Amino acid sequence: MFLIGIWDSMSRDLQKKRSCHGKGFCVVHDQISPAHVHEAQAHHPGAIILVHPECRPEVIDLADHVASTSGIIRHVCDSDEKEFIIGQKLVILHRLSRECPSRKKCFPLSRPQYAGI
Repeated sequence: MFLIGIWDSMSRDLQKKRSCHGKGFCVVHDQISPAHVHEAQAHHPGAIILVHPECRPEVIDLADHVASTSGIIRHVCDSDEKEFIIGQKLVILHRLSRECPSRKKCFPLSRPQYAGI
């Protein structure tokens, strides 16, 4: 009931505002390119590629598994595989180390996140 009240209040406020809608994207997921996938695969052959569904379609096509943040974490924790390339925000690597502290190795996918690690 509380959330409905908040939404009603927000929708009344939004009706008073002028807004412009367009095709949007997540900056983090959009910066991941197929070239990043190929580069990460070259550095970690055999690693499983997991990406978020907000990644570009051409990146999703190269992935072994597409899932939400919690789905990626669940997949890594439940898998028998040992190496993963993660196409998601860097904070997920911290969550993975906390939620499934095994000897699994997880590497970020995008170049800005990949460099220096």
